[in-house]
Amino acid sequence: MIIYFADRAMNILGSASTGLPKGLIITNDKKTEEISEGAAIFECNLDYNFVNPDEDEEQEVDVKKLAAVGNFILKQSADSSEVEVYTIIDSTIDPIQRDASIYAEDAGLDLLNEVVGKYAADKAYNIDYYINKFAYDSGFEIGINEVSNLTRKLSWDGETTATERLLSVATQFDNAEIEFSFKVENMAVTGKYINVYKKRGNDSGVTLTIGKEVSGFRIKSSIADLATAYRCTGGTPEGSENPITLNGYKYDDGDFYVEGSYVKSRKALEKWSRYQIKTEKNKNDVGHIVKSFTYDTTSKSELCNRAVSSLKKICDEAVTYEVELLYLPDGGKVGDTVSIVDDDDNIYLTARLLKLEMSESNDTKEAELGDYVRQESGIDEKVSELAERFEKIAKNRNFYTWTAFADDENGTGISANAYGKDYLGIATNRLTKEADLSDPMQYTWVKIKGEQGIPGTAGKDGKTTYFHMKYSAVPNPTSYSDMTETPNKYIGTYADYELDDSTDPSKYTWGKFQGDNGEDGADGIPGKNGENGETSYVHFAYATSADGKTGFSTTDTVGKTYMGQYADFEKADSEDPTKYRWSKFQGPQGPQGEQGPQGLQGLQGEKGEQGIPGPTGETGATGATGPQGPAGKDGTNGKTSYFHIKYSPVENPTSSQMSEVPNTYIGTYVDYTEPDSTDPSKYTWYRFKGLQGEQGTQGIPGTNGADGKTSYLHIKYSNDGGKTFTSNSGETVGDYIGQCTDFNRADPTTVGAYTWSKIKGETGAKGEKGDKGATGATGPQGPQGVKGDTGATGPQGVKGNTGPQGPQGPQGVKGNTGPQGPQGPQGQTGVAGKDGQMLYAICNTAAGTVAKVASLAAGSLSLKAGATVAVKFTYANTASSPTLNIAGTGAKAMYIQGVRDVYWTDGATVTFTYDGANWRVASEPAYAPTATIGNAAGFNVFIDGTSVQVRRGSEELAIFKGDEIRLGEGADCAKVFIGDLEIGVDGAETYLRNSSTRISTKASHEGGSASVPSVVVNGTDTYVNGESMTALFTKVSNKANKSWTLLKNQTSAGNSTITVDVSQYSEFMITCGLASSTNGNYYRELASTIVPAQVLTSRSAVDHGSGSHQAYYSSTYNGGISYLSNNKIKIYNNGGITRLYAR
Repeated sequence: MIIYFADRAMNILGSASTGLPKGLIITNDKKTEEISEGAAIFECNLDYNFVNPDEDEEQEVDVKKLAAVGNFILKQSADSSEVEVYTIIDSTIDPIQRDASIYAEDAGLDLLNEVVGKYAADKAYNIDYYINKFAYDSGFEIGINEVSNLTRKLSWDGETTATERLLSVATQFDNAEIEFSFKVENMAVTGKYINVYKKRGNDSGVTLTIGKEVSGFRIKSSIADLATAYRCTGGTPEGSENPITLNGYKYDDGDFYVEGSYVKSRKALEKWSRYQIKTEKNKNDVGHIVKSFTYDTTSKSELCNRAVSSLKKICDEAVTYEVELLYLPDGGKVGDTVSIVDDDDNIYLTARLLKLEMSESNDTKEAELGDYVRQESGIDEKVSELAERFEKIAKNRNFYTWTAFADDENGTGISANAYGKDYLGIATNRLTKEADLSDPMQYTWVKIKGEQGIPGTAGKDGKTTYFHMKYSAVPNPTSYSDMTETPNKYIGTYADYELDDSTDPSKYTWGKFQGDNGEDGADGIPGKNGENGETSYVHFAYATSADGKTGFSTTDTVGKTYMGQYADFEKADSEDPTKYRWSKFQGPQGPQGEQGPQGLQGLQGEKGEQGIPGPTGETGATGATGPQGPAGKDGTNGKTSYFHIKYSPVENPTSSQMSEVPNTYIGTYVDYTEPDSTDPSKYTWYRFKGLQGEQGTQGIPGTNGADGKTSYLHIKYSNDGGKTFTSNSGETVGDYIGQCTDFNRADPTTVGAYTWSKIKGETGAKGEKGDKGATGATGPQGPQGVKGDTGATGPQGVKGNTGPQGPQGPQGVKGNTGPQGPQGPQGQTGVAGKDGQMLYAICNTAAGTVAKVASLAAGSLSLKAGATVAVKFTYANTASSPTLNIAGTGAKAMYIQGVRDVYWTDGATVTFTYDGANWRVASEPAYAPTATIGNAAGFNVFIDGTSVQVRRGSEELAIFKGDEIRLGEGADCAKVFIGDLEIGVDGAETYLRNSSTRISTKASHEGGSASVPSVVVNGTDTYVNGESMTALFTKVSNKANKSWTLLKNQTSAGNSTITVDVSQYSEFMITCGLASSTNGNYYRELASTIVPAQVLTSRSAVDHGSGSHQAYYSSTYNGGISYLSNNKIKIYNNGGITRLYAR
């Protein structure tokens, strides 16, 4: 190694080497590069201890001149032909040992010493702007820039060096990394550059073998920073006072999804939920571990993308590795990736070289590894490629094109699944087959999903709609010959009720389907040097003939059909076609446009049964309503429809070719019979499996056609609208059908993956009682009678059920809802009411008497089924199982909703209808002590004398009781529970609390665990965990006040005791003294002792007479203190005056 020294004007001053026989000798050199620092460091010693002493003085002068601070060092890189330039920052010369030590950095004096101050950008700028601003006038300019497409609005407070500010800039551009490089021509620096990389380094091909280069290997796991959800906040838009959140933004990739302002992970929650063990208290809780995430952007899509990327890093255990190296093989640069393998080449993990220290004079190389990625067991595909890379340098290379899908042109929501995505991303010339989805910036994004199609015309009378699709090479085809079934550049679609596709191109709506050819890929990776030191090169050329002589070009690929390759040690491509080995290749095929999943076509449902009688007209305003008409007939039970599915390998199968296993074709029909038909003609058949896309031959760098994927339609059943599956994991037919289309053969096992729709009709409802009879012979209105209360409106007929919904049709064509069934016929006319008159009665029986007796106000009562009487009760009823005797017709039991006990309040009027045996309540106000609506074993509403309860079996879901609404089970109190959040009102007390926080106005009787933190506010003070804020501020004030406060002035001899809050003071002082003989108010101190409060209280057993708590002047004049307990201090005076102070 030879280094050259130059002054500030780049004049060469001299040199030094590690092995030349004459001149300065370099020893202990060390070059240090670290990703996090950006700048490279070069250190060395210069030895000028020569044999000829006559040369010492001259040589010493030369060393001082060469090693002067501020000079430049020019050094050729050990692993490339580039020249490194360093500025000497520190140098030390030892004339006795004849040695000089040098410390130099490549960032330059201007950047290392320059200080930049506070700065805030007025808008978002790219990284060039910030680098040019903070490296201004340093001679550095931006070189390589891999994040030129990003912009950020940044700000800094305080001062820092220019180098540190540049590192901060790079970090805020998606953790970019920087390095400094130089252009040197004729031993002069002609260019200084700051290079910006998304990530420095490459895949070095270096492998580290355990037991050989690797001496130690440990794995550490931690969940200290784990979270399963982020609460997201973005930047504040101009003109707004509040930052953006993710409210209203939609994102769901199957695992990560947006809910309100949160980004959450399903898989992480499943593994790390705080409520893995369910209890009655937390059974309805989710248990996400939530952290805050803030990113300075006003774009919701970018905020979501950044949050998802960040959450992916912390939503599972953090695994770190400790690797101890014996030595590092040649070939690795800082930032490069190396592989750690065992003796059988099974890869354990890959890692980056985050820091390198190299010494050429000592022939040593040390590395610090990081950014570990754990690999699957076995020989990794990447390791295999590294092993074969240099062996096959002259053979065909395999290049791969990656495709991905996203929500927008920035790659938000990147996924390998095209479902629901609007953009296609293409990355060409990749060396691995599997696409990397971690960095959307690797891809070129194009929109593949058009705007929402025009809705099809409304379906008529349940006709089947058909979705038609053709392809064309031109945007607006004019004839049938221009259209094909094979995917091409343009796609045309329309929907109608005809099965056959139209041959008229004008019926189709045309849009672009296949993207244009991609640009030429970059040159391939240069090959490894040969053993003779020459570099091998792989050359490519393109032509339109098999021998390469027609249309020959080394750069132009447009219109070419053949590609030629050869390898040699010359960098320039040969213009001789005969040197190339030619093979035909197929031009790049555009990506398959996204198509929505094919829905199952349902058959037209049968005409519904006659609807249940509809509502009657309103009762006349004046005439009294006649008695209740006789019961109407029960409605006909509704039929249950069944959805049948079979699969077949052919489009028109025989019965033996049908099966339950998904195959190429799917057949469906709907009827009212549960067993599946074995007749193939009853099914409507469609293609179910997608055709396999053709595999393109190896193309030149460009976009390859995406591999065809097989889509699968998954079907499950549910009886509760998609909350749970039916038995047999959802295979048993139920009331609801769930459908899901993806590229996985296995059925999804979560109900949320399916789209649910109802397929099974409800059981027909039981008919209501007949409508009330019409008034009088003259029609709806009876003759004018004694005006009474308005007659009760007859019950409304039950609305007919909507017919069963057909299964989901093809996407984009939405059928109209079927017509509503006709209104039911008018109910039978009831028995004519007697002069349209209501019978009224009055009951004066006491509240506690069981037998209630009522007398009619007018008219007479004929006791028969349907008789109706309105009874006004002077007193409430408190008796159980009361009876009612109206106008001497005998005591009859009373019922309300099937319950024997009926209650009412003072002055209530209750309408009763006689059912032939008992009186039944026909109108309010009356209530039963208990009632159950619904199935007692399932969901039901339970009503008793104190509350209304919503239950599942006996489990209380909600209670409405007096002034209390309670959600979930718990002790009775005037409060509302939402999860573990409790809101209560109790007299003068109002509070809100959960397991960790309480904010309340706390009544004297209100308790609560002492371990629960609380904030209590009342009319006089505020308490935190029971501590008065007034007392707390007093303590703070007292402890901050360093002046002494007199607590006790004891003039008489003997003991006395005072009570004082010791916690308010830090120190106590006991003094003894005398009053002035000339002025009794003057106190002459003879002795004093200061006792810390902690010492006083911790040594309560010490008597006030001992020296530790005593102010002692003489045996005649002394005083002391001792701590008793409960803030009591004992004071002793043995002559003179004893005083106690505190502060």
